[in-house]
Amino acid sequence: MDSQQEHMDTSDLYASLPLGTFEIRVLLLEPAACPTARIDCKLECRSLDPVQSRNLESLSYTWGSRVGTEEIWVNDLRRLVTSNLAAFLRHRRDATDTVSLWIDAICINQADPEEKERQIPMMNMIYSTSPQLNIWLGPEQDDSDIAMDQLWALGSCSPYDKMPILTGRTLKALEQLLNRPWWSRVWILQEVLFGAMGAKLNNARVRCGKMNIQWVHVVIAAVRMQSHRDDMRQYFPAIDNILFLENLRDQALNRITAAAGAATKDDVLELVSRFRRLQSTDPRDKIFALLGMLFKDNQRPFTDIRPNYTATVEEAFTSFALYMLDGGSKLTILRHCHVHLIEGLPSWVPDWSFSSSALPLPSKRSDFRPNIPWWIESFKDPDDKRSTTQLRAPDLLRNEQERDGEERRRLADLRLASGGIRVVGSDDRLPKTIEGLPPELQSLARQLIASESLVVFDASQELYGGRAEQAGYKDVRSDDSLAKALENITSKSSTVFDTSKDLQMEQSRQDGDKDTLKDVSQEEREAQMVSATITKGERITQRRTNLSILDALSPAPHLFTAAAQTEPLVRVEIDSRTLSAEGFLWDTIDEIHDPFPDNVDADWQDATRFMVSVGICKAIALKNSAATDLYSSAEGQCEAFWLTMFAGQTELRGHFGEIEDMRPTMRFEHWLPELPQHWLPTEPRVTVATNGRLHVADYIRRCKTAMTEYLQSTVGSNEQLLFDMPGVGMDQNLLPSEWNKEDIELHRSQFNHLASLWRKQPYDLYHLPFSLLNTIPDPYWEIRAHDDSLALLKNREYGKRTGFFHAVSDAPFSGQDIQEIMDEEANNSVGAVPSGTLRPGMEKYALGRRFFITKRGYFGLAPKEAKSGDRITVLLGLDVPLICRNNRDSTYKIVGKSYVHGLMDGELIKKWENEQTEICTVTLK
Repeated sequence: MDSQQEHMDTSDLYASLPLGTFEIRVLLLEPAACPTARIDCKLECRSLDPVQSRNLESLSYTWGSRVGTEEIWVNDLRRLVTSNLAAFLRHRRDATDTVSLWIDAICINQADPEEKERQIPMMNMIYSTSPQLNIWLGPEQDDSDIAMDQLWALGSCSPYDKMPILTGRTLKALEQLLNRPWWSRVWILQEVLFGAMGAKLNNARVRCGKMNIQWVHVVIAAVRMQSHRDDMRQYFPAIDNILFLENLRDQALNRITAAAGAATKDDVLELVSRFRRLQSTDPRDKIFALLGMLFKDNQRPFTDIRPNYTATVEEAFTSFALYMLDGGSKLTILRHCHVHLIEGLPSWVPDWSFSSSALPLPSKRSDFRPNIPWWIESFKDPDDKRSTTQLRAPDLLRNEQERDGEERRRLADLRLASGGIRVVGSDDRLPKTIEGLPPELQSLARQLIASESLVVFDASQELYGGRAEQAGYKDVRSDDSLAKALENITSKSSTVFDTSKDLQMEQSRQDGDKDTLKDVSQEEREAQMVSATITKGERITQRRTNLSILDALSPAPHLFTAAAQTEPLVRVEIDSRTLSAEGFLWDTIDEIHDPFPDNVDADWQDATRFMVSVGICKAIALKNSAATDLYSSAEGQCEAFWLTMFAGQTELRGHFGEIEDMRPTMRFEHWLPELPQHWLPTEPRVTVATNGRLHVADYIRRCKTAMTEYLQSTVGSNEQLLFDMPGVGMDQNLLPSEWNKEDIELHRSQFNHLASLWRKQPYDLYHLPFSLLNTIPDPYWEIRAHDDSLALLKNREYGKRTGFFHAVSDAPFSGQDIQEIMDEEANNSVGAVPSGTLRPGMEKYALGRRFFITKRGYFGLAPKEAKSGDRITVLLGLDVPLICRNNRDSTYKIVGKSYVHGLMDGELIKKWENEQTEICTVTLK
């Protein structure tokens, strides 16, 4: 729903169709056999109920141009509409039948503010009543047909199936399709949430030109691309929006029917702040477009705030801030204040039309939690020899008890899968191991599975080590008989692993059954390798994805309590447009560096620019004498710098969903060591720009060398080892095959320029703590091979695993042999990754912010707009410090929130309680 009115030649249309309390207008699109025929429609009033809406289709689209340029005929009256809407009507109309549509631009009188204020709160009912949702991305252009075909292909497989590396025309087409305006509209949240909720999921279709695919395929494609970001290393900004959108859609029924589903002020603020990056023609819709997603007790719509299109943008935003300040979140609203775009807006009122590129600092979450996605149970069945995918669509659950039970089951499965285990048994489908038992034991297994006394898993001991046993799960491979194990099950804690395939292959190797291996043809052996690659690759990807889902379900970040444990003392003066609060004007920014890049994924060269900036900031930090005194020692100063870069976040989720504190593994002394003075830079090795492919290529090169040497030493063969495995060729071709000489020369020039940036700072950027998406060209790669002690240590650790080849006795390498080593490499991210590198995402809070040092020596991260002389302000009742700027009239304006190492855990409150400092009144204007 965009609020810009499309041009209409006459006002008689709406005057003749007044709306009752629960009535809507429906557009009847008349059939036409000729695509170029004029567009004829009828507009009529209908009651909003399921019976009259049984054939109604709703539309989610973007208006495009603000001016209507193409004519349609509505009730025989000429009307001008935007070209995007006209294109949809042409593609959607049928040759023989009338199509019933609800389209906001036509069905609501956009020139009547009062009608809009009545109809907009009904949009959740309109979209939920409509049986089918049309998502219109626009007409065919920029190879959109190719992109739609690719989305369908990616979405027709398992979310964890291996991902093709997209290049050339296909990649460009997909990028352009996923950058279309529809993906960034704020109104799509409500439209998709209700238009495709519950059983209507399969009726939601994404249309572009003449092509259309199910929304389900778009979701699976998005999950797949997101799951393989570490492998593919390709950036699609719309992916996060798609997954957020799908999670909200999956929650729709819960929000409507939950007994305790009343929205709190925290929920309202979270919703508005989370999606402030989405766009709307009318800035007021940054709030109004989201209200329909909130409910009070007993399924009543949320009415604490109502759309008011007679209010100015400034009035709407100020009223919302006052609503939030009155109890509930109180000062939490100040976390969302930045430099304003709207003139005249007080600095303590967030300007929702402005969205900072920096990731919000961790905060207390509302009671709303995302559902466990239905697609986590979609996988390629290893027992099925066909290339088919088992997509488990979400079930329509009748009541809250069923939903809770299903949620608990999914959560249990998710935790297991995050440890590398996949549930493959159910009461209606038994794995091959149990199918081979007598009928009475099969029946017993079904009963036990149904009662949750027996859970059947698929696991790989070789790949996942002893993690399952450590988590308390029993492995029947230690028993004499699966049948005996089944008969002895008496408690719900019993667990059986179904690993018949891995067990048989492992047993053959242990028994020295070399004849079995010799009987396998080369063709069959290669097929085995590819099959193992797909199966185990899916498991690794699924585990990594499930860990990120668990993080979203129950975040593990360190939450801040700068002064949150105290009661805020606030006074608002409407006449003077000021807010006064008690707190501390504690310190002043002394030194501040240029902003870090917003996103090191979008432009591959920003990875180097980011690390060069980090090196410059480290040099500034370690030279500051005040910081040395504040943080006790040079070692404490170094630790404080790196923890500032992580915004204090050291906890991540590990195997089986357990929280792991990374602090003990953080090698502060190894990160960015000083470059030896005798090292001289040379031209960097020109490689692909993405780390994922480079790491795989380097690893494959080492594996092939080790295996070739083994064959030469044991068999005496001088032949190069040849085998067919995905990605093998990457060690020979590290640049895209479609590049011409000019592309390669430009790439080489960029590599050389980025390598030259290292000289701006004194550190070795190779030993970085971040697992960045893109490469950082290394001008010291030649000398590093024999003169870098940290890199040599890592190579020695790496060599222990390549030594596996020399432990194999007589049999030639099987697909499993090769795959185990490759899986271990992919699973542990060891080998080409520099020593001490942490998991992806540790740099996320620094991006889009500025590193600063205060006069007292505190390190911190500030908004881009901060500058030297700004004040570090801690207000009672607020969990993070604010950066404030003196207005020269004893008032201050908020620049934004900040991370200040040493002030985030209530240190100032302790000083105040010990009478080491005093509070003052801070007046914000």
